[in-house]
Amino acid sequence: MPGWPTSTEMDQWLSGQSLSSTTFVDRLPFAFEAALEVVQDEVWADFMPVDAAVVPNRVRLAVFILAHRLLTRADSPSGVIGFAEFAVRVSNEDPDYKILMRKHVAPPFAALTAAQIAAQ
Repeated sequence: MPGWPTSTEMDQWLSGQSLSSTTFVDRLPFAFEAALEVVQDEVWADFMPVDAAVVPNRVRLAVFILAHRLLTRADSPSGVIGFAEFAVRVSNEDPDYKILMRKHVAPPFAALTAAQIAAQ
């Protein structure tokens, strides 16, 4: 299992999606770095430090999903995407991201028990 994803890997991941990285070439570095920083901040640092050599694939994918969401968010600055005959409100939380991250996010300190720590 590799470490934290790189911008090159992000570009490769985007090339397999319906959106081309060339469409977002000017925004890609910013979105990727922001997504990586957010995920690293959200991950439970005691179990996966920022300098970790091994990062679970689900956390790596969460970085890509969040970066992709940030890239496409520019198309809906007010939270609404308009189409020819209708508009859609963009949710402020991505359920796929939450599912990928739920095992790696620290619970609130008050809710953490010794048994939960030992189970990790």
